Amino acid sequence: MTNWNIYEIFQEEEGFEIDLGFKAFDEEEIISFAKKNDPLPFHLDPAVAAESFFGELVCSGGQAFNFFYVARFVPLFGSTTVGGLGISNWDFLGPIVVNEKVFAKARCHRLRPSSSNPRLYIAVWVFEFRKSTHELLQKLEIKILHRRS
Repeated sequence: MTNWNIYEIFQEEEGFEIDLGFKAFDEEEIISFAKKNDPLPFHLDPAVAAESFFGELVCSGGQAFNFFYVARFVPLFGSTTVGGLGISNWDFLGPIVVNEKVFAKARCHRLRPSSSNPRLYIAVWVFEFRKSTHELLQKLEIKILHRRS
């Protein structure tokens, strides 16, 4: 039986942080993602990218979030998720280049009961993506409606 109690997961506290590990995106992954989601030349062609503002092939802006949300966050909290309520304050602070390790974490910034349904909670998660030097590459907030018992 699925445990819908979000508070058991979060230990009843805001500020709960999850290390989502790291990922290095290779050239093939960057190009494949861009073909489907962001077909700009500097994501698709290393030669064109070399002449671009970035000087090399870079990930699409949403690629890191897409990977970490689907592969790492959803397996942990997907069973409690009713739906997403929005993404805000998504800042792109630096490019993610080929084979660069990107480290991710998610922190439950706010957690409050839904005013319309006592079995639901609204969590605001802050996702951060950093280089191995700890330089912040991206940051965003995602508001998710979670179930609880």
